[in-house]
Amino acid sequence: MRQLTHLRDGRKTAEYLLDLSAVIIGRGQSATLRLDDNRQVSRQHAVIRLDSKSGEYVLEDIGGANGTFVNGQQVESYLLRPGDHIVLGRDTLRFDFATRLAISLKDRVAEGELETHGHNAISDEAVLQSISEDNVDPVNSLAAVREERLEHRPETPAAGSEVRYEHTTVAGEDEVKRQLAEMMLKAEPHVVLRIDGKEELIALKNPPVLVGHTAACAIRLPGRRFFGKIAASLVQQSGGWCLVPESPFWSPVLLDDQKIERIRRLEAGDWLYLRGAELVYSSGEDR
Repeated sequence: MRQLTHLRDGRKTAEYLLDLSAVIIGRGQSATLRLDDNRQVSRQHAVIRLDSKSGEYVLEDIGGANGTFVNGQQVESYLLRPGDHIVLGRDTLRFDFATRLAISLKDRVAEGELETHGHNAISDEAVLQSISEDNVDPVNSLAAVREERLEHRPETPAAGSEVRYEHTTVAGEDEVKRQLAEMMLKAEPHVVLRIDGKEELIALKNPPVLVGHTAACAIRLPGRRFFGKIAASLVQQSGGWCLVPESPFWSPVLLDDQKIERIRRLEAGDWLYLRGAELVYSSGEDR
């Protein structure tokens, strides 16, 4: 069994067990796995189908306005492997081996959590099952069934609780590329550099990563220094990242208002202050 781990800004928000033969990813009540607050996701964006014979999971784009991306590449149909990252706008769904903490989508359907306006909706799983038995094209037929389902959706009472969904925001090509690059960067250890209200994401790789005022520094600080040109370096030790103060007198580094004077192992969320700049450390996405 496999699951989808929902990540936003590298933080794990939920785990969903793929225990249905078809899982529709979208924004709205006709989706099985809903990303309602992400306007770059279409109402029916993509589907993950389980091949009952091979036991493999296949991801298919079913009309997502902004496309479906796996590991940074746009796909129409893709055979998923553990560790793959499905990127939909600002959301990432990581395809993982199932854990006991994953939420059962089958149970949510059975308990009526995915009903439409209080009426039992025909599940996409059942639709896909009947389509496969009739040897009909699954994507086009499923889209037609969904369209029919939405067209005949019952009215909600005047004082009722209908959830209205805004139109999907179509991102430009440059914006999509920027988002993908940011998602990939956030998946690995990195720091956020803040100077004068502006933020920059900087990947941590090829240690030592120098922090200071010279061109050799991957993390460049504002201003010039005659002494203390290198304020600190970031190095890897025992599978983690550590900060090494290089000039604690001339260019001190503060952590929680305390000056760091010796090597210090960094923890996710550590906030570092250097003259004119702030650094926030992230260990990458949650596992």
